[in-house]
Amino acid sequence: MFVRVAPHFIVPRADPEILTLTWVGHTSFLIQMAGLNILIDPVWSERASPLQFLGPRRWVPPGVEFDRLPPIDAVILSHDHYDHLDAPTISRLADRYPAAGWYSPLGTGDFLRRRGAREVVERDWWDETTIEGLHLTCVPAQHFSGRTLGKRNGTLWCGWTLRSPIHTLLFAGDTGLHPEFTSIGARCGPFDLAILPIGAYEPRWFMGPVHMNPSDCLEAVAQLQTGQQGKPLIVAAAHWGTFKLTDEKPMALNFGFGQIAKSQVKDGNLVLNFKDGAVLVLEGYSALKDNKSIGLYFAKGDKISLAARIVSVADVFDALTSKRPYKTAWTIEEGMAAVIAGSGAQFDPEVVAIFQALQADGSIERVRQEVATAALD
Repeated sequence: MFVRVAPHFIVPRADPEILTLTWVGHTSFLIQMAGLNILIDPVWSERASPLQFLGPRRWVPPGVEFDRLPPIDAVILSHDHYDHLDAPTISRLADRYPAAGWYSPLGTGDFLRRRGAREVVERDWWDETTIEGLHLTCVPAQHFSGRTLGKRNGTLWCGWTLRSPIHTLLFAGDTGLHPEFTSIGARCGPFDLAILPIGAYEPRWFMGPVHMNPSDCLEAVAQLQTGQQGKPLIVAAAHWGTFKLTDEKPMALNFGFGQIAKSQVKDGNLVLNFKDGAVLVLEGYSALKDNKSIGLYFAKGDKISLAARIVSVADVFDALTSKRPYKTAWTIEEGMAAVIAGSGAQFDPEVVAIFQALQADGSIERVRQEVATAALD
């Protein structure tokens, strides 16, 4: 876990020429910029859930105690998922800082107003607004929205750029890797600082389109470079180390591997040989069908899919969701067919056999249930 240190920000406000960034946890940050105190995606609740006795619980407390916050001038929000739009925190902030401005994507304003927010500004992608001397642009993200199973994508998701006369900052929101990072850099850069998400990324075949992993983050940085004009870019990692939303270990930062040259099951282990010379061995692989821990299954099961080189995870996500209601169970054959259709990939026959064995002994039914749980953002 983390070694926690006392946060260092300026009270009550920093001078306009000073930029400070304090990570509260997950995607919650305190930004001091242009003489303003700004919160993004503030979550101070114990769980990222509609119920405070059930759902993903914090590994660590918030990096800043709520009562130690400086006077908040503005709150910026990316979308309506529970780990980003936290109703109890919204109510507390609106009560304590009634004059604060609230900046959110389309469709989220009524939620905020019902919880006491007064000055609410909703924006579409590429729309702009201002906070005193700070210029905001709502920018594209690749994600989805919804707080209940029956209501999906009824509100917008986004990132934001913040520009003062001295500094420029990008908050990418909650997003998968997408080509608009190049446009964001060209239209709104160069940036001094970029807050980019790196967590909740496994299993990749499912989470890849909507959550970046560290490798995706590096690719996003490369796209942003087109607008940097040689200016150094500082990157702050978000969306990790706070709530367990998906299958990677709490502090896992998987930077991925290159293209697979060969996959084989050898001595009960899965051996993946990569074209760059790297070798990945998954020990005890042949015993997967007897595995009692569904989390362990996914940790290994996701890497089974590496035997198929997925070219476009967005195509895979569309294939899995467009033909059936969101999170309705699918057979493993349907899932594999969708992956192949989306990528043109080919699966190693032994990998297919292991998937089929898992389905035959009932393990896949447990996987379906875990997918339904892990998919809640």
